[in-house]
This record gives sequence, structure tokens and C-alpha cells, in this order.
Amino acid sequence: MASILPDRTRPARRRPAADRPGARRAASRPAARPTAPHATEGEVLILRALGLGDLLTAVPALRALARAFPNHRRLLAAPRALAPLLTLIGPDPRRAPAPAERAVHALIDLPAWVGGSSTPDASLAGRLPRSAVAVNLHGSGPQSHRLLLQAEPERLIAFAHAEIPQSAGGPRWDPNVHEVARWCSLLSHYGIEADASAIDLPAPAPSSEFSKAPDRPALRRAPAKHLGALADHQGSNGEAPRRRDGPTPVSCRDDGPTLLHPGASSAARRWPAERWAQVARGERARGRDVLVSGSARERPLARRIARAAELPAAAVLAGRLDLGGLAAVLARAGRVVCGDTGVAHLASALRVPSVVLFGPTSPRRWGPPVDRPWHRVLWSGRSGDPHAEAPDAGLLEIEPDDVLAALAQLPKPPRSPKLPPSPEPSRSPEPSRSSEPSRSRVAA
Repeated sequence: MASILPDRTRPARRRPAADRPGARRAASRPAARPTAPHATEGEVLILRALGLGDLLTAVPALRALARAFPNHRRLLAAPRALAPLLTLIGPDPRRAPAPAERAVHALIDLPAWVGGSSTPDASLAGRLPRSAVAVNLHGSGPQSHRLLLQAEPERLIAFAHAEIPQSAGGPRWDPNVHEVARWCSLLSHYGIEADASAIDLPAPAPSSEFSKAPDRPALRRAPAKHLGALADHQGSNGEAPRRRDGPTPVSCRDDGPTLLHPGASSAARRWPAERWAQVARGERARGRDVLVSGSARERPLARRIARAAELPAAAVLAGRLDLGGLAAVLARAGRVVCGDTGVAHLASALRVPSVVLFGPTSPRRWGPPVDRPWHRVLWSGRSGDPHAEAPDAGLLEIEPDDVLAALAQLPKPPRSPKLPPSPEPSRSPEPSRSSEPSRSRVAA
């Protein structure tokens, strides 16, 4: 039996770097001792071209950068599929952001890429504007360092890498640090204080502001009986959907439905479908509604689980929502069951009780905060290959009864104030198509 652990603007076209003024000076500039940031005008370019969980684990660092550079325009280079969630990231998780406040001012679309398994196309540098400060929240280098240096920043904030002289003043990369703490410690090294506990996001409002998605024709309206006042996430003509009025149904009461999210970007972290179905049947036996979420490519898996658990077809939400819509549904769920994926971090950020199934990767690196008992981690205690093509052996040690027992023991989190999201960040008007971002473990 598995053990139960407590929680865990559009860029201008650019000449080649060697032809641009100041390129040689930037390359030869000696690394300076880290100093506290200056409150001068300019742009801060932040690289985090990864997936959902990676964005959410960087929220404390993004908030710290917003406080450290209040007079700079802060640009995030990341996949555009993540844009809906940026509206939730205000500079301070304890209060509602003022209309002009936002942790990120604009999104620069970059496809998700991971050093070691893929290499960024050199042409991506053409999307990056010249900036006063470049911050590498992506990985250890050297690829991500080189990409940022193409923007000719006056200052680079990054981990030290032997191949990149400009990074010599940075701290060493520690592979065993929790992902949230990693980026907070990086900023702290450069004199920027960051609070690793500042992961909370306000519950998204059930309105049309979460209808932005990379593939509009693929979106459909989520079932009203399960989502209550949640607005349509896509109009047939691409216009912003209209808000639906009416009473909130039983499925969205305080003790909301159980949300199952069975998918994961790698087979090593996917629990078998039949076990998910057993959990769904167990929750139904307790009188709880059950919803199954996922991406469009995971819809066949979600439908298979729903059929095996005798759930209504309307319970399958996979492929129907963008990330903002998923966040709106998750925020109104009673509890979440998922693997070691971005949805686990979303549940932590929205303070929704969760049971998270870990396999090849330790929750000490990617798990929910340990001081939040309303998150429970199931893990065999041994690590493996997170990119393997078959379910991890440790993950398979977790049985449906373990999950159902953990669900039965979940406490409710203390109530937190409902905070409105900050204004939606602007994006480049000519983003390129990118594939669905995948969860990563190591980025270069």
C-alpha cells in the first residue's frame, strides 16, 4: 500500500547578434557581483517556455520581479496556451490587484521546449525584444541562457553555467531543490526577495474573460448541469460568450464534485484507466458527482473512464475548456485527484483539496506545500524515469483503495478571500502556432 504524505508587443525584426551594435561589448562584459535592482524605466524579459505546472511554480518569482521592477514593463516568454492564467497573477496574493497592477504586462509566444529533449529554434530570438534585464526562469542553461542573450540585455539574472561567461555571477544549480524554492533562491542571490509561499491565485470568475484559447474552433460549451454559472467558453462566431444567469446547481454547492484529471504528458506518470474508473465509482457511491477533465488528445481516455464508471457523457470535460475554463471548474470542485501534473499545482494555487499520485519523481521536488494538509500525496518512496514509455512501477503500487482512503481523510482548507484577477496581459499580434505545452522535469 502506498504511503500518504501531507501536501507538497510585438517584437521588432532583429539583425543577427554579431551585426547588432553592442553585441561584442555584451559578449565581453565581465560578470558583475549581483546587486539589488534599480527602479529605472525599461523592460524585463522573463523566460519560462514550459508547461502549466512550470508556470505555477514560478508564480512567487513572478510576483517578486513585479515588486523589484515596478517601473519596468515585464514581458513573459512562454507558450500562448498559458495566457488565460496570467490574468490571475497579481503582484500580491493577499489582496485584490488594482486595475493597473499585473505581475506580467505582456506575453511573447514561444513554443514549449526542454533542454535535453529538444533545442530552441535559433529563429525564436527574433521574437524577443531588447531588454534592460533578462531573467532566466526556464532552466540551468546553456541553451536558455544563449537565447536570452540574443536580446542583448544590459543585465542577466540566471544560474551560473561554465559555457556562459555572462552567468558567472549566478548561483550554482541544485537538482534536488523544490521547483518553487529554486527560482526564489535564484532571485534572492541577486538581491530580490521572494516569498516561496506566495503561490495562491484568486478563484477565476465564471465569465468570458477565460475564453481565450490557442485553438478556438476546438472549444465547446461545458455542460451547464455541472458548471453552474460558468459562461460558455467559446461562441460559434469567435466572439466573447455571453454570461448565463440562473441559480447554481447542486454540483457547484460548497461540497462540489470530485474532479478527476487522469492525463499526463508522459506514460511514466499515467495511472491505468481502469483504476481511475474504480475511484470514480467509489466517489459516486459516496453520493458525489464526478467530472473527468483533460486536453483534447486525452478525451478518448476520459470517455473510456466515464464509460467504465457509468458516468453520464456530460461529465467528460476533456477537450472542452481552455486553461482558464479548467481553472474556473477546478476552483468550484470539492476535491481533485490527479497525477504529478500541472493540475496538481493549479489545485494548490486555488486551495482546492487534492490527492496527487506520484510515480517516478519525488514530491519533495514537485509536490504541494507540506504545510497544507488539505493536499495529500501518494508515493511509493522510490524514483524512476519520468520520461519512460510505460507507467512507473512505483506509480502502479498505488491502488484505488489508497486513493479513496485519502479522499475520505481530506480536510477542508481555511477560507481565503476571493480576489479578482489582474487585467489580461497583451500578446504579440502575430503569434505562431505551437503545440500543447508539456510538463517538463529538466530544462536547459
